[in-house]
Amino acid sequence: MPNKRHARFGLKKFQLCDDNGYVYHIEIYAGKELDVHHDEGHAFGVLDRLLTESSVYNKGYHLYTDNFYTKPKLAEHLYKHKTLITGTVRVNSKDMPDRIRDRLNVGEANFWRKQDSEMLCLSFREKNHSWILYNLDNGKNMPRDKFIIEIVEALCEGSDRQNIAPPAARQIDADRHCLVLLEEKKEKDCFVCSDRSANKNSSTGRKRSRYWCPACKVGCHQKCEPQLVHVTNQGLAKRRRH
Repeated sequence: MPNKRHARFGLKKFQLCDDNGYVYHIEIYAGKELDVHHDEGHAFGVLDRLLTESSVYNKGYHLYTDNFYTKPKLAEHLYKHKTLITGTVRVNSKDMPDRIRDRLNVGEANFWRKQDSEMLCLSFREKNHSWILYNLDNGKNMPRDKFIIEIVEALCEGSDRQNIAPPAARQIDADRHCLVLLEEKKEKDCFVCSDRSANKNSSTGRKRSRYWCPACKVGCHQKCEPQLVHVTNQGLAKRRRH
């Protein structure tokens, strides 16, 4: 899999985990030595091996998989062993219903349920209002995947904030003494907690932030903003708090 990041290390593994990250069983891919061949395909064989070795069949577990593993035959097999499965699918997979391949308009959904079975297959075409409006408002043509990644990164960076009001509510004066997100994933050293003079074994060192104060012309983490003295660029060096 040359498009996977781990391909450069020559290592591939299959593992079964619970929703807390606990690993029940791992299989290291070793070519022919990994005997998981099955009449229903490699994906079927891998999951059957993981579930068997983990002794989780017939215990009412619910399995979540990506589109490499989710197959109708596998769903039927698991259901017979009191195990449920939910996952994304590939529309060209074997035994997938034809109607699921129908092209949908934005906001439409389609479903198929096999007769005398608990198997449900659902397809939908989501609305991309959030991404479309962003491009229109900012005059950009950002790819949707990049837009989603930036949302996730922004949410992650703000997860450690401690009751800090949004930038608009903390504006100090007309010179925009407030924290603003830098464009195009740019970063600056945090004026409060970054220390370039620290050695490699120090717990401090250089620390970067995607936020900065345009008036002070320095970078600053949102969690460090209460310690930033908003003055002129020249006065910052004298009034920096450690």
